[in-house]
Amino acid sequence: MKKIILSLVLFSATTLTVLSQYYQGFENDNFNGLHGVLINPANIVDSRIKSEINIFSTQIQVGTDYTPLTPDNFINIINEDSFTVFPKDDNELLLNLELFGPSFMFNLTKKSSIGLLSRVRIYNNSRNLNAKLYEDLTSGFDDEDFDFNMMNLDQTLHAWGEIGLTYGRILTDKDNNFLKAGITLKYLLGGGVVQATSNSFSGDYVYNENAPPQSLINLNGDLSYMMSYNEDEDPFSSITPGFGTDIGLIYEYRPESTRTIAEDKNGKGFNKYKLKIGVAILDIGHITYKDQEETNYTLNGSVAAEEAENDLGQALEDNFVGTKAVKDVKVSLPTALQLNIDYRITNRVYASVNYNTSLLEADKPYNSIGQNILSISPRFETRFFSLYLPVSFSELGGTAIGTGFRLGPLVIGSGTILSTLFYDNAKSANIYAGLKVPIYQKRKSKLKNDTLTPGTVN
Repeated sequence: MKKIILSLVLFSATTLTVLSQYYQGFENDNFNGLHGVLINPANIVDSRIKSEINIFSTQIQVGTDYTPLTPDNFINIINEDSFTVFPKDDNELLLNLELFGPSFMFNLTKKSSIGLLSRVRIYNNSRNLNAKLYEDLTSGFDDEDFDFNMMNLDQTLHAWGEIGLTYGRILTDKDNNFLKAGITLKYLLGGGVVQATSNSFSGDYVYNENAPPQSLINLNGDLSYMMSYNEDEDPFSSITPGFGTDIGLIYEYRPESTRTIAEDKNGKGFNKYKLKIGVAILDIGHITYKDQEETNYTLNGSVAAEEAENDLGQALEDNFVGTKAVKDVKVSLPTALQLNIDYRITNRVYASVNYNTSLLEADKPYNSIGQNILSISPRFETRFFSLYLPVSFSELGGTAIGTGFRLGPLVIGSGTILSTLFYDNAKSANIYAGLKVPIYQKRKSKLKNDTLTPGTVN
């Protein structure tokens, strides 16, 4: 049963990845172009961006309660020195990696826009696992006895690609009220999935001082695992197709005080709203991997620690009776509700509140689940430059503070960089960066010989 090793090793490997994230702060920038479409497809229409080409962007997000995600701790891990850990029976690790590839958007008419997006995404959810046990299985057991009692163990790793077609349209534009909608239809390219689950997985490690190779791991409970591809192969060597959808609505309250000035100058080039509210359901859909072999074990016995270190899968096969079943496996996308509220304080200063919550069952196998995050982000925004200061709250990551900026075609930021640098027990870390080619809406006055007065409208 070599196959489960990949999912177990992933826990140890990804705890070393302390830089990561989700475009926090940048998601509400009115000049974010295609990145705004990822948060809500309605953002594609009536944008301050006339058209845009995304060259390349990436973001990575990690959350864990096993080891602090701080620079000092990371350096100790790299140097193989002792580092701080908080092992328990229900440690958790979430990993979200995204590569946002070549994509573009442009206006079709005054009331509609279209875009084509490409992405590669990797999600890992490790819940209710004893990190001490997995660390010893991959790095070697020491001379200290310990026991473990994991309930509802769930390990899901899923990698897939997306090609998305986005369409947005203005529904209402009358007086103070503006409403637009958008949809993204996705063709999914499933790279592969690894799944390990257990209702109960308990036991202990007993060190034998006189004969360390015969130190034993006593196991009780159950364990099921599945891997959709050979661990020696590229996960994208064989592709499994699927379909997904994002849908979204955005309402803007446009009082006369902000609306008329913008319309006099050029309505498309300026923000007209005082308050903007967006709601979207993202990543609706799934990928079905057909004829997958799932192995189930009932555990009641012992294995030699050295045998488990060398090859856990083979050790289980040699010491326990497993049953195999072939079935179709449906892996859900990380379906989530996204709510964004953006308030215009002055012409260049905004404050936003964002809430993202998973719509999937956390304890159901084959679900890719992200963190539920509430964030507050003030920002300074102009046409060519924006600066963000996001503050987020989540159950796993606690309070996190970050910063970021957009400078023309370049965007760099993190939702956690300040807390990572200055908190002793940071539980989440992230970073994002991107390079794009934006073409802004024109800002020339409709009136002849009329020029814009700097600072009048953003």
